[in-house]
Amino acid sequence: MEYERMSVFMQLSLVVIFLLYSAAYLVAIAWLADRAASPAPRRPHLLPATLALAALPLLGGLLALLV
Repeated sequence: MEYERMSVFMQLSLVVIFLLYSAAYLVAIAWLADRAASPAPRRPHLLPATLALAALPLLGGLLALLV
């Protein structure tokens, strides 16, 4: 019984950590997108970095679901 409760607690902890992780990346993506969209100077090199940051939480979430 104790093991099952701990397992649920650990799963909820992972979900909370993943949500915080995703929120941090969304803030980073918004910041990078804002910088990339600024009129002067143009920063086209930030677009690949923004897309890479967007993919990381999704990959982390898939990995967490598999574990």
